[in-house]
Amino acid sequence: MKIENYRFPFEIFVGNDEGDFKPKYENIDNLKEGDIISVYFYEIENTKKEGLNRFVQFIDKDNISFFERSNSTRTVAYIIISLSIILLFFGLLMWKLGKIGW
Repeated sequence: MKIENYRFPFEIFVGNDEGDFKPKYENIDNLKEGDIISVYFYEIENTKKEGLNRFVQFIDKDNISFFERSNSTRTVAYIIISLSIILLFFGLLMWKLGKIGW
């Protein structure tokens, strides 16, 4: 998607396969060329290097939502924190059993 008066095109991931981080809501196919929309996004340094913005959060038209990004980063964070806690307890258990030294 390319927006007038914005220097980078947008890449919007709409995962349809099982296991993909799908957006919370996606109805982009009903947008037409020339529609006036509001796009909420952020940029990082990599956006400028690649010349592509992958960080669209919301797309609205006339106060109707057409796209809302999922909380995939939150899900990944929970997984990483959980695995870290499990590894910590496993390490403590191995230390208590004398399998590893301090």
